[in-house]
Amino acid sequence: MSSELLTYVKSFDINDFDPLLSDIHKAVSFSISCPSKANIQVCNTSSQVSGEYDTNVIDKPIWIRDNREIFINSLEPEAIENVLRSLDQLSELVNT
Repeated sequence: MSSELLTYVKSFDINDFDPLLSDIHKAVSFSISCPSKANIQVCNTSSQVSGEYDTNVIDKPIWIRDNREIFINSLEPEAIENVLRSLDQLSELVNT
């Protein structure tokens, strides 16, 4: 995994061995969060206490259907290719 992609990894876990998934390897779980140029509306779904929202609750973004073209136009093919290439490299490392 490149250092550039590593900055976007939000969680990385090596799961317990499961013989249903592999004969000798452990599964790897990770999540990647990349900045978005798309216009989304954030809806605070947390409970309001004393006029303030709970800052420990993550807000759920709500997709605005009318912004489909804005989202599509904000995608950067080169950035996507870099992420896919990095994932391929990670896959090669995990499989060796």
